[in-house]
Amino acid sequence: MGDAENRTVIVKVYEAPNELPDTVLIGRLPYYGKVLSFRRDCIAVGVYNGVRTARMRFSRPIPSSLRVVGEQVMIFYESQPHTCHRCGGEGHVANACKVSRCFNCDGAGHRADDCPKPGLCNVCFSEEHFTCRCPFIIFSANVKPRAEGQGTASYAATVQDRPPGKQPPKPAEKKKQEVRKPEKNNLPVGSESDDKEKNKNNNERINNNKNHNNNS
Repeated sequence: MGDAENRTVIVKVYEAPNELPDTVLIGRLPYYGKVLSFRRDCIAVGVYNGVRTARMRFSRPIPSSLRVVGEQVMIFYESQPHTCHRCGGEGHVANACKVSRCFNCDGAGHRADDCPKPGLCNVCFSEEHFTCRCPFIIFSANVKPRAEGQGTASYAATVQDRPPGKQPPKPAEKKKQEVRKPEKNNLPVGSESDDKEKNKNNNERINNNKNHNNNS
C-alpha cells in the first residue's frame, strides 16, 4: 500500500442503484479501510449524478468492482491497481478470466456453495447476523428485522417491508353552491284587482264597438 495508509484517498463509487442506501456502502467499505466521510455527488441542488464519493484511509486495496447485496458497483481511486471485474485478481481482464468468485466471502477461486467460511452478511461480512438483520440496512430503511424462519432478503425486499408513511391529507371538498330560485316580484296590494278591472272595461268597449258597427 505504501503511503496510501497514511494519507486520505478519494474513492469514487459508480453504477450503484439509486435506491441502494448509502449506509450499505458505508458498511462494506470498512473492510478495506477507515471511512472518513461519504456523500452523493450532485450537479445541482437536489440533482444527483449517480456517483458517490468516500474519503478513506486504506488497510488493503479495493478491487475495481464489488458485489454488494447482489448489486455490482464499480470502484475507482487514484493509483488503483487494475483488477479483473470477475474475480478481483490482477494481471488480466474479465473477458479472459475463468476464475469463479464467491458471493459469500467475495474471495476468488471458489463458489459460495464451497466456501469454507460460514454464512456472512453480504454488507459488512459479519458472522453474527444475516443480511436482512444488518444494522446498515435496518437503520437506513427504518424496518424491523425479519422473524426467525423467514430467510434472508436483499436490501430491496427489506425496504419494501418498511411501515407505510402517513397519507397526505385529501383536499377539502368544495361545498355545493345552492341554486337560488328567482323570487317573484312583490306586487303592491290591490294591483292585481286593478288589472282585472281594466281588462274587463277593455272587453266591454270592444263589444260595444262591434255592436255599433253591426247596427250601422
